[in-house]
Formats: sequence, C-alpha cells, structure tokens
Amino acid sequence: MTKKSDTVAEQPSQRGPSLTRVSTKFTVAGCLLLVLAMCAFWLISSYSNRNLLQQQADRLGQALAEQTAMQLTELVLANDLISMNVALNSLIEVAGIQRISVLSVDDAVLADAQGHIEAIRPLVPLPIPIASIRAEYEAPITLD
Repeated sequence: MTKKSDTVAEQPSQRGPSLTRVSTKFTVAGCLLLVLAMCAFWLISSYSNRNLLQQQADRLGQALAEQTAMQLTELVLANDLISMNVALNSLIEVAGIQRISVLSVDDAVLADAQGHIEAIRPLVPLPIPIASIRAEYEAPITLD
C-alpha cells in the first residue's frame, strides 16, 4: 500500500510543473501577440498620419498658389516688378515657403523670391521631415 500511495502522491506533483510551463508559454505567447498587434496599429496609424499630412500640404499649397495668383493679377498687369517682389518676399517670410516665382506666358521669370531652408520651422513638430514634402504648385493669372 505504501507503493500505491507513493505513486498517487507523485502524480499531482508531476502535473503541477507541466501546468506552470503551459501557463507560462501561454502568457508569453499572449504578450508577444499583444506587442505584435500594437506594432501593427502603430504602423497603420503612422502611415495614415503621413498620408493625411501630405494631402493637407498639397491642398494648402494649391490654395496658396491660387490666392497668390489672384493677389498679383493687378501687379502683373501694371508690370510693377518691385511690388511683386515685395509681396513675394513677405509671403516667403510669413508662410514658410522655400521658393515662389511669377512666370510670364512664355515662361520668363517676372518675379522670384527664395527663402532659406533653415528659416522654415513648423509650428507643430511633424513626424516626417519637411524636406520630403516638396511639391510644385501652379495657378494661372486670369483676366476676368
């Protein structure tokens, strides 16, 4: 009888370590799955934010080009080059634009202003560098 009681006593103790190993493996697997899900969420949200910032920059650039064209229409018609340069320089200082040009119909430069890349600082820190948001926007000056 002592042998039976010894074997019965050994069986629960053998199951105990195997259950703790399984629970440890399950816990580690769950934690790894959670970390993987968090990384996937971070990648998706960062990609989405980058695309959203790019779309906003494109819309702002096109709107700024159209407003500048409307503002400079009278100056182009009067051929007032000094006033055009003053308007373009003030726009570069305020809006954080790297370069802006006014071209004639035959692609001759009427007025040009260029800012320094160091002077362009965003108001809100961006997760992407400003150098990657380079684009060219055009707006015609029309006579109504």
